[in-house]
Amino acid sequence: MCWLTVDRALKLAAEFGREAPPGWTTLRDAISKQVRERGWKDEVNSFTAAYDGTDLDAATLHIGLSGLIDPSDERFAANRHRHGIRTTQRCNGLPLSP
Repeated sequence: MCWLTVDRALKLAAEFGREAPPGWTTLRDAISKQVRERGWKDEVNSFTAAYDGTDLDAATLHIGLSGLIDPSDERFAANRHRHGIRTTQRCNGLPLSP
């Protein structure tokens, strides 16, 4: 979510003709690189809730929807699949499609 905040702030600055603070573009790109490199875990075939863990978090589904990675990226497809398997069994008692 940090990446999304900085990315959208940069887009708003551009849209309204404002100058973004120095370093924001670099910060956005650094966060993106870190999430893509450290957030993915091969052992669970998904992005995870924390860099040093393997717990899944549905918030990671937003990664491909927000523009952090391309929705056609195979990791996003695997992430959706992994969460679909996990959440179809139960989510507050409501059935979810994969």
